[in-house]
Amino acid sequence: MFKKIKIFALNKKMIKYAIVLMIVAFCAGGYAIYQNNKAKSAMAQVSYKQVAAQRGDLTIAISVDGKAELPTLGLSFPTGGKIKEIYVTPGQKVKKGDVLAELDTTDLNNQLQSANNDYQISLLKLEQAKANHNKNIQDAKASVDSSKSQVDKLYLEYYPMTQLPDAYTKTEIEQKRMDYENAKRSYENQLSNYNRILSDSSDIKLAELNLQSAQTKLKTINDNIANAKLIAPSDGTVLSVSNSAGEVIGENVKLVQLSKGGNVAVTAQISEIDLPKIKIGQEAEVEFEAYSKKAYTGKITSINLLPNTDSNGIVSYNVSVQLNSATDEIKTGMNCTIKFILKQKKDVLYIPNKAVKMVNGQQVVYIQDKDGNKKEQVIKTGFTDGTNVEVIEGLNNRDIVLVEDKKTSR
Repeated sequence: MFKKIKIFALNKKMIKYAIVLMIVAFCAGGYAIYQNNKAKSAMAQVSYKQVAAQRGDLTIAISVDGKAELPTLGLSFPTGGKIKEIYVTPGQKVKKGDVLAELDTTDLNNQLQSANNDYQISLLKLEQAKANHNKNIQDAKASVDSSKSQVDKLYLEYYPMTQLPDAYTKTEIEQKRMDYENAKRSYENQLSNYNRILSDSSDIKLAELNLQSAQTKLKTINDNIANAKLIAPSDGTVLSVSNSAGEVIGENVKLVQLSKGGNVAVTAQISEIDLPKIKIGQEAEVEFEAYSKKAYTGKITSINLLPNTDSNGIVSYNVSVQLNSATDEIKTGMNCTIKFILKQKKDVLYIPNKAVKMVNGQQVVYIQDKDGNKKEQVIKTGFTDGTNVEVIEGLNNRDIVLVEDKKTSR
C-alpha cells in the first residue's frame, strides 16, 4: 500500500513538471511568433521623402569624356635673323594686326639703299636705251628719205635719156643708168636697215630685264623688311614664346604660339555602337571639370570616319563639337564631359519616375493633405529620360509629392 502511494506521488510530480515545460514552450513559441510578426510589420512600413515638382529640361543623351581644343597658330619669320624685340608674353591677349616681335633690320636697310641705287641706274639705262633706239630710227629714216630723193632725181635724169637716145652718147646713157641703179640699191639697203632698226629693240629689252631684276631685288628686300615684324593674324591669346630678344632665329622657325580667339572646340571618341546615333549638326551639352557648375552648348561639326582601335580591339571615332559661345576661360587640353543629345524636351514639369504608381489602371502619385495624411492624386505623364518623367496633367510647379525613400527596420 505504501509503495503504491509513493509511485502515485512520483507520477503526480512528473505530470506537474511536464505541465510547466509545456507552458514555457507555449510562451516561447508565442513570443517568437510575435517577434516575427512584429518584424514583418516593421519591414512593411515604408518611409517617404518630399519632392517638389519642378520645371526644366528632360534629356536622353550619350555621355563621353572629351578635351578642349582651341585652334592654334604657329607664327614665324619668313626669313631668319637676329631678334630685335619681343613685345608679348605667354597669356597676353592680342588683337589682329598687333606687332608681336621684330627682327633687326640694319643689314636689310643697307641692302635696301644699294638695291634702290641699282634700280635707279637700271631705270636710267632703260631710258637711255629707248632714247638711242629712237635716234637710230630717226637717223635711219633720214638716210632712207635721202636715198629715195637721190633715186627720184636720177630717175628724172635717166628716163628722158632713154627716150631720146640719139641726143646722148651711149657712154652718157650707160653712166646715168649705172648711177640710177646704184642709187636704187643704196635706197633698198637704207630701207632694209631702217626696218631692221625699227624692229630691233634688243637693247631696250635687255635694259628692261635689268630693270625688272633690280625691281625684284628691291621688292624682296622691302618684303623682308616688312616681314621683319611678326604680326598677329587674328585676335587671340599668346600660348608660348620660344626665343628671347638678341637671339638668332632660323627661317620659318616657330617663335610665337597663338590661340585663335572666338573658336572653342571639344573632341571626344565615340564607340562604333553609338556612332549611328549621331550626325553633323546634332546638339551637344558640354561640362568642364574646371567649371562644373556651368554648362555650355554646341553642335557636332565633324565626324572622322577613320577608326581608332585600342589594344583590346575596341573601335571608336573622333567627333568634334564647336561651342556656340566663345569664352576665354576654356584652355586647350581641359577635360570635359560631352552629352550628345538624342532626344530632349525643354521646359517641362517633371517629377522622379519612382514617385509614379499604377493604381486601378491609373497613374497616381502620393501627396499629403492639410492634416498630413497620405492620399492619391491622379496624374498624366509624358516623356521620360529614365530618371524623371514629364507631368502633363494633375500637378503644378512646386507641388510636393511623396517619393518612397526606404523601408524601416523598426
